[in-house]
Amino acid sequence: MAARGGGVVVVAPAAEPRALASRIAAALAERDVTITIGIAPDPVQVDGLEDALSDARRAAHAAASSGRRGDVVSRQDLGIHALLHEDHGELRTFAERLLHPLLDYDDTHDSNLLATLDAYLDSGGNATETARRLILHVNSLYYRLGRIRELGAYDLDDPDTRFELQLALRVLRAAT
Repeated sequence: MAARGGGVVVVAPAAEPRALASRIAAALAERDVTITIGIAPDPVQVDGLEDALSDARRAAHAAASSGRRGDVVSRQDLGIHALLHEDHGELRTFAERLLHPLLDYDDTHDSNLLATLDAYLDSGGNATETARRLILHVNSLYYRLGRIRELGAYDLDDPDTRFELQLALRVLRAAT
């Protein structure tokens, strides 16, 4: 066990790395410590430790930034979220270009339209649920959604637009 890069690395002879990691997480949870553990799902030889460590670190980071705090995950468990955490300059450029109107507005007006859009899309477009999550009156939410539509010229009723916006939001979340 060693500290490395802001985390703790455990290298142990375990046939079931997920079971070992789950026991570690449970022991820490008893002490009110919640951690996200990234694992290399298969046994690794000494010459593959560096790659396994890198995969486990990316898996933990991807899981934590996707809201899966406290989980034990490998990159295979994360599906598309694992890809979003790769260094894809094109995806980041796409996300920043698509969300630029909201990023710029939030920055210059100290507002939170981006967070509003994120909550709205994550709730499946359910205004009541979004307002509850954001602790807003539903009329305030509708005002914000109107500003979002206006600033970005987004059609929030179009499935392709919603998909692109949600992808862009997740790319930005993964990059921060």
